[in-house]
Amino acid sequence: MKWGWDRPGRRGAIAVVATHFSVDENTTTQDEFESLRLQNDLSWAALGLGAASVALSFVLTPALPEDGGAKKTSLSLELGPARMGVRLCY
Repeated sequence: MKWGWDRPGRRGAIAVVATHFSVDENTTTQDEFESLRLQNDLSWAALGLGAASVALSFVLTPALPEDGGAKKTSLSLELGPARMGVRLCY
C-alpha cells in the first residue's frame, strides 16, 4: 500500500504541474481550457488519493505477533513400506 499508491500521487503531481503550465492566455481556446481544467482536477484527485493512501499505510500497519517472530513453516516427507506422504505445517 505504501509504495503501490505513491505512483498515482507522483503522476498526479506531475500532471498538475503540466496542465497548469499548458494554459496560455493568448492562444488557449475555451474548449481547450475546459479540457485542461478537467485534467487538472483529476490530477489533483489522483495526488490526494496517493497521498492519503501513503499516509494511511503508516496508520494501518499490522502489528507483529506477541512472540515477535514469523511463524515457522515445515515440510516433511514420510516414507514407509506401505505408504508415502508429504506433510506441510504452517
